[in-house]
Amino acid sequence: MKTNLFDKYHFEIYEDKQMSISSEKKLCDIIENNMSIFIADAFNEEYVSHTREYSFRNQESFKIKSNQKMIKKRHRIDFFVETKSGTNYAIEVKNYKGNYNLPSAIGQLLGYGSLFKEEKIEVNLVLVINNIDLITPAVIADYNLPIDVVLVREEALYVMEKKNG
Repeated sequence: MKTNLFDKYHFEIYEDKQMSISSEKKLCDIIENNMSIFIADAFNEEYVSHTREYSFRNQESFKIKSNQKMIKKRHRIDFFVETKSGTNYAIEVKNYKGNYNLPSAIGQLLGYGSLFKEEKIEVNLVLVINNIDLITPAVIADYNLPIDVVLVREEALYVMEKKNG
């Protein structure tokens, strides 16, 4: 079992130490309300703007059957963030409660990365989570995936970086 795949860097970003992260929407709300601080602390970047629930322009919606109804489905990423340096961040947020595997979020994020490439937009892929399993960092490190992981806890924010060597 690999437990030393990532170094943790501690960043204080929220003054409210009693903050409760009870749902993915709540986690997204917290990030959105503190986006400039989040981007500065996690990536040392100056925030310019963001779009929540970014829909891909060239992605056709498709229909899926659900209980005999046809539902239109479009791919959307939680946040698309632009910074002063010109670096863009595609952020997918997951409120992990142990009921699904975080590695599936890696596949989702990589798929979004491909959709951004189709739109000719360069992005850094970011997975924001409130809890972590041991498989997620192992998958990212073992396959050298271009994904940054940010762990948001009630007390702090941790950016997990791949170790060199």
